[in-house]
Amino acid sequence: IEGARSLVDWIYARLLEPSTGLFLDGVRMVGGGEVVVRDVYTYNQGTVLGALVTLGDPTSRDRAAALATAVHELSRRYHASTAQKTA
Repeated sequence: IEGARSLVDWIYARLLEPSTGLFLDGVRMVGGGEVVVRDVYTYNQGTVLGALVTLGDPTSRDRAAALATAVHELSRRYHASTAQKTA
């Protein structure tokens, strides 16, 4: 469990985009250095959410709720913009 918690903490430290509450795609090694891939995909959110729910401690539950809210907001914005394009 502690290894999983450490990995989740690393993901939060390296891949969380604070302005959206969503997780970026990953870290790539380029030219001997690390580059954060700033793309956002739904599967990244689901993987983190699954880890948080599995951990199940109070901090993880709070993080899971915040992530679910961020995904909901992303979905709401997407559907609103799609509706405007078809109207």
